[in-house]
Amino acid sequence: MRIRHYPSSMWRTFYSHVSGSKTHFRKFRILLARFTSALIFECLLRLLGFSRFSEHTIALLT
Repeated sequence: MRIRHYPSSMWRTFYSHVSGSKTHFRKFRILLARFTSALIFECLLRLLGFSRFSEHTIALLT
């Protein structure tokens, strides 16, 4: 059985494409996790009756 040898440049472009998409996917997952945690936090605050800007608006009104 013979092992097929691909040109190194072809392999390099394929590998960089794969690794690039992996890092892009990782960044997307981190952003998605941040967004969901912020959304959950906001919902919890609203359920508890707090608003994120309540202290700020009170300070502006006084």
